[in-house]
Amino acid sequence: MAGSKHKISTGLLAVLSALAHNVLLSHGILTLQTLSQYTEKEILSFHSIGLSFKT
Repeated sequence: MAGSKHKISTGLLAVLSALAHNVLLSHGILTLQTLSQYTEKEILSFHSIGLSFKT
């Protein structure tokens, strides 16, 4: 999705920062249901997501 200018206006990805949005998209995570299948450890291991993402 690099270079994508598409803005999602509803759902989980609509309320996230652009960075978080792009990281989740790169892992195929489009919904809260999909995100819930990952452990906290897995999510924090995604590139550009770390402890600051939890706040």
